[in-house]
Parts: sequence; structure tokens; C-alpha cells
Amino acid sequence: KIVSVNNNIQDRKYYSVLSELPPSQTNELPSDWTFETDAFTNGIGSWGAQTSVVNDGSAPEGSYYGKVIPTVIGEYWDGGIFDPVSVVSNQEYTLSFYAKTNTSGRNVTVLINGDITTGWANRGLFEVVPLTNGWQYFSYTFLATATDPLANFYFEFGEDPGEVHIDNVILSQNSTPPPAPISILS
Repeated sequence: KIVSVNNNIQDRKYYSVLSELPPSQTNELPSDWTFETDAFTNGIGSWGAQTSVVNDGSAPEGSYYGKVIPTVIGEYWDGGIFDPVSVVSNQEYTLSFYAKTNTSGRNVTVLINGDITTGWANRGLFEVVPLTNGWQYFSYTFLATATDPLANFYFEFGEDPGEVHIDNVILSQNSTPPPAPISILS
């Protein structure tokens, strides 16, 4: 269940001046999704894609961004990048990132799924994100549907040709909301 969506790049730029993440939040993704290091060599996995880290002066944050070009076109799952992540049932998470494309009408699918032992069961995040030729900021808040220490976070893009550029991908676990009050009838 998606709780909220925000793709206002101006909001993100304002808040990023204050700090990368509020002190209470950490990135749940183990690899460097800011792409300030060569994340494709040092952690982020891929299939059906050519990947690179680019420094051409256009990154929305920092100096570098990730560029992915699908090498297999078919279904969205035919090409992608991924990182392992652990999620907790009924916990609220926020995924935020910048993305753009060089091809009009291009989408990317972001999701968190279990592994093969769970039949690739979805864990609460599945969004088809429409991209444009300019950097956009996206933010999705969702509830994890199961506890899964072996889940994977994916950007999948195999159904359309064209480059996908991404930057500053952050998956943060939000504060646990207090339980709802229980009504007691006498």
C-alpha cells in the first residue's frame, strides 16, 4: 500500500541543503546509491543492462549519477539493478530518488520483492514511474507487507529502450507510529 507520493524536486533541493537525511533516518540500502563511488562495481547488482557512473556536471546532488541502458527489451523484469534489503511487516518506509531518461515515454518500475524461496512475493512497494528528459525527484511512502530479511530492492526497466539516469536513492525506515487506540465497551 502506497501511503504518499511526492515528486516535487524543489522540495527535495530545499531539504537537501539542510541535511542529506534527518538524523533519525539512515539509508537501508547497503550500497552507495548516491553514486559518488563506483556503486556498480562495489555492491549494486545488475542483469540485462549496461551500467556506468557518470560525472558530466548534471547530477542533481553530488558530482555523479548512475546510468543504466537495458540490453534486453521485453518485459519490465528483463533488465534491472538491485540491492538486498531487510524489511519489517507493517513498518512504514520512504523511498526517494532522482531519475530521468533520454527517451520520451520511458518508465521505470521500482519494487521490493522477496527472493526465489518466497516466489518473488512483493513486500509493499511496486510503482511504475513515468520519466521525463529532465531530472525529477520522486518519493514513495509505503508499508511493508511482510518481514523479510532476504528481500531485494529493484529498479527494473526492461520493457522500454533508452537510458535511465538515477541519483541519490534513499530507502529509509520511518518512525513507528503509535498503535491505534482500542475501544473498550462495558
